[in-house]
Amino acid sequence: MAKKLKRLLVENNRILENFDNGSNCPDKIYSNVSTKSAPCCGLIRGKNVDSAINILHFTPKAAARPLEKTLRSAVSNLVNNQDSSGKVDPELLFIKEIKIDEGPTMKRFRAASMGRVSRIRRRSSHIKILVGVEE
Repeated sequence: MAKKLKRLLVENNRILENFDNGSNCPDKIYSNVSTKSAPCCGLIRGKNVDSAINILHFTPKAAARPLEKTLRSAVSNLVNNQDSSGKVDPELLFIKEIKIDEGPTMKRFRAASMGRVSRIRRRSSHIKILVGVEE
């Protein structure tokens, strides 16, 4: 019970820290290898949000769609979760940081020759996008 409570507190603090730093999208997990997604990240790193969404929408790679969805989620979180005192103009947003790391690996087994077993690793990735306002 104490371990679960401690883990929940750590996760909540991490989410709060992310919001303080301007990160408005919690980590997303999707089933694609991070090395295949890295070229799509390089296309939009440091760009304006509108141009980044355009680039991802017309990029013919499998990794572009989850990146676009995560970016749209980050922008909507930033626009809708701000205090009423400081409204954010969506046209002034740009991508501060984008990071794709290795996520959890599902391990599956398959029959091999001579009665043996071979391991299949289904890898996934973490996407983290920080969106900020140009100053």
